[in-house]
Amino acid sequence: MSNTQRLLTRIGALRDNLRRVQEILQQADNATLLGDPVRLAALKWHLLLALEDAFALCNQAVALLGGDAPTAYAECFERLAAHGILDADLSSRLQAMARFRNLLLHRYWGGDDRRVLQIARNDLGDLEQFVGRAERAFQSSGVNGVAPASSIWAVALAGSLIAGSIT
Repeated sequence: MSNTQRLLTRIGALRDNLRRVQEILQQADNATLLGDPVRLAALKWHLLLALEDAFALCNQAVALLGGDAPTAYAECFERLAAHGILDADLSSRLQAMARFRNLLLHRYWGGDDRRVLQIARNDLGDLEQFVGRAERAFQSSGVNGVAPASSIWAVALAGSLIAGSIT
């Protein structure tokens, strides 16, 4: 699979997982979800997959920009901000999502399902903003999202994502 195909696949997977989280949230209120371990587990799973997809996109962007690979998920978004690709505010919120991912995955402190629901209901916009910017930058680098080489995505990121220039 080419880098271009990987990027398109990851963008699609992130969008799909965000959609699935939204569907679960629309079908039930918090009390219902807290009382339904199967639906709550599905929500957590798709939220975790969405976070993993976002981090994979971030890591691929950092790799295209050059330099050492990030050693932690939060560091990846910090690097994109350092390159001027993400504004500091969005980078900070995505770094918080990275730390949340660790809590969710490793079940630190037993996991707080209310906190999971709060983040799912209130903070998905940050992931949607990130994938939207990445998708538009990538699509602007080629015709209908087909770029001749993955390095073009890095150029598009540098030129199009700087400090919220794409909304």
